[in-house]
Amino acid sequence: VMDVDVPDTLVTGQARDKFAAMMADMRDGGVSDAEIKNQITPENFAKYKEIVKDDIIRDFKVSMATDSIAQLEGITVPDYQIEEQMEAIRKDAAESNEEFDEAAIRPKVEATLTRNAVMDWLADNSNLEVEYKEEDEGFDEQLMQKLADEAMEREQAMTAETATTPEVVDVEVEKEPEVVAEAEPEPVAEPEPVVAEVEEEPEPEPVVAEEAAPAAEEEEVSSEDKAEKYKNMEVGDRAFEILKDLGMVGKKD
Repeated sequence: VMDVDVPDTLVTGQARDKFAAMMADMRDGGVSDAEIKNQITPENFAKYKEIVKDDIIRDFKVSMATDSIAQLEGITVPDYQIEEQMEAIRKDAAESNEEFDEAAIRPKVEATLTRNAVMDWLADNSNLEVEYKEEDEGFDEQLMQKLADEAMEREQAMTAETATTPEVVDVEVEKEPEVVAEAEPEPVAEPEPVVAEVEEEPEPEPVVAEEAAPAAEEEEVSSEDKAEKYKNMEVGDRAFEILKDLGMVGKKD
């Protein structure tokens, strides 16, 4: 790593960007805007800057070293790779309705891709030797402060989430005893009244006076015979025969 002095203005700018990103993550985690505004104070920012200062300085030195190696070795990133990354960032910003400042984001994307390309080049062309640095084991006050701040942030996020979420109280509802319906007695069918069937007597068939027919025929025949008989008689004899047939006079001796 290059041994250079990092100006405080650069550390402050980088710390401000990281602090804003942390506030955005808290909002995405459900922390209210009012709580986030309460966290944005000069005192909190000063504490945060002190925590991330070493990381910012180290990243800056690595960035300067990789930029120097890229310039010396002619390592560049193709434009299509930069455009692919920019397109992905545009899509994410559109989905989350966030502002997209291409002029500010493109140099960062190019620097990140260049650093990755330099690291790949170093892995292929360098023999790296790892040196372990022994440090005195002691109380790391800065690390403990960082852990405490992170724990406080998580607790505040959980408190805000609990305040916005209505508490669900489990209430045991006593079940009413089931009422067993008593079986009603089945109705007894009443005996149907027995209707005595009365045989209808056949109506007497009308008696046709068949026997009267021959008598009528005989009477008709006798009338015709009598008419024939009376036809050839004289008037006196005819009258006498008619009276005799009627039974009004007796027969001649």
